[in-house]
Amino acid sequence: ASRTAEELAAAGVESSAQGSLLVFATLGDEVRVNSVPIVTPDLAAANGLIHVIDAVLVPSSLVDTIAGTEEATGESAEGGDAGAVVVAAA
Repeated sequence: ASRTAEELAAAGVESSAQGSLLVFATLGDEVRVNSVPIVTPDLAAANGLIHVIDAVLVPSSLVDTIAGTEEATGESAEGGDAGAVVVAAA
């Protein structure tokens, strides 16, 4: 079932389609997922709602792969305790 950004924030924790944990919270009027702002919430799509965020979330199972790429490129990944980590912020 589709859930608005406010409903997700009220729930607190949800699972992604891949099974990673996503932590939702509010900071003032802003809803965040894994500490990343949802910049455009509640966009209607044919199969549910889209919430545009200001970063890329990657399942924690890929962090080691990204770390290897990080060493090659010199770019860093920001980690978190949740199931998906922030890799790059816009």
